[in-house]
Amino acid sequence: MHVFRYTTNQRIDILERSPRHLTVMGNPLEKLQEQAILSSLGSLIKIQEVITAEEIGKLPEGETLLLSDNLFLTPEFLNTFLIAARKQQVNQIYCAAIPTSTEIVRDFVQPLCSCPVNDDLLFLGLFYARITQHRIPINLSIAKPIPLDLLDEPLEHLALPPLSTQNTHDRQIAFEPLNIFPATDFAPLRINTSTRLALPIEHWVHLLSANIPFGIYSDAMRFRDGTDLLFYPWLSNQELPKNIRDLVVISEGCQIDPSATIIGPTFLGKNVRIGPSATIVASVLGNNCVVGQGNHVRLSVFEDGVILPPATNIILWSFLGRGSLVNSQMRFSVVGEDCFIGAFTCITDRILDNSPPEKDTLFGGRQVKVKFRGSVIPSGYWILGAAIGNRTKTASGTILYPGRELPPDSLTHLQTGDSLPLILIK
Repeated sequence: MHVFRYTTNQRIDILERSPRHLTVMGNPLEKLQEQAILSSLGSLIKIQEVITAEEIGKLPEGETLLLSDNLFLTPEFLNTFLIAARKQQVNQIYCAAIPTSTEIVRDFVQPLCSCPVNDDLLFLGLFYARITQHRIPINLSIAKPIPLDLLDEPLEHLALPPLSTQNTHDRQIAFEPLNIFPATDFAPLRINTSTRLALPIEHWVHLLSANIPFGIYSDAMRFRDGTDLLFYPWLSNQELPKNIRDLVVISEGCQIDPSATIIGPTFLGKNVRIGPSATIVASVLGNNCVVGQGNHVRLSVFEDGVILPPATNIILWSFLGRGSLVNSQMRFSVVGEDCFIGAFTCITDRILDNSPPEKDTLFGGRQVKVKFRGSVIPSGYWILGAAIGNRTKTASGTILYPGRELPPDSLTHLQTGDSLPLILIK
């Protein structure tokens, strides 16, 4: 098979990187694409890099797979697409498409996405052709869609709180989509997801989606076997899963205090240090990260060299870039490289009002909006923090409103004569 990868010329400005170089579950996106291709095709195939699809000219004889460099996809999705595409007619180009009616697509994929939509189908940057007789010119505009459902499958073993501790009413709430607030301080952590997923990354919000609901959550489905993975240490009536050792991967050189708690699926890179009473739950930590005493990290991804000083901070559903130091609580947010987040920096993640609660919200409020290509549009998230650009420093007392962005090299500091250390980023 011939495999081509074309460049979308997109850039995530906050992180100053193209999508292919973004870290998803501890690996660059381009490496995850290569792993998915290897898993689906069963052999190592060299990916040919092109600037545009038209650069290929004419499609070579045999099978051809073409994908964009910003597409996050799982091996299960690619395998499903190839099985369906190989059943189609030869000498024709086919495109992977996902129905916009699916909850996963509506909540996580379609918002902030510039992919074309036709007949309630969202077209992805994934194409297939099988040429048998002669080379034909490549023309992606005439590609025929192959609809692929992203199966909504509840992750009951990742509900917060665990279903085994909920009453009937709580249990009903827990099976609603992401926008529902279960009765927990860590709400909302109840979502529907699948192992068969695809997402074009065009915005920092997509980076959160690829790493958390599409990454950690869906990855957990490969381990579950009837045991509540996040809460088994506290449920005495449960047996530990047989593959419990597979849930936590600890690389060489790590130092973990005996009083620390690590709950899988979790990956710790080389030379990671975990301090006393720290808790790591379902997260990915890169090499040389430091989690100081008392910190709590849950459903988050750290690049190499992230430092959390000794404190009682909670880092929830967040992405922290290489070499950053975070000394404050953070939820549903993205932090770039080499940032300094001062103590008591407040990143709010919820827009409240007095309007009646809508169908899919428990406390009312409004969906968080973000900037996308010159416009301010809904993000798809009812709970969302902020994005902090590379090399940014925030002084103690800085307040960031939901969905806001601090560009690279920003500095928030006190003005002379201020009586309160309060900086509002509206």
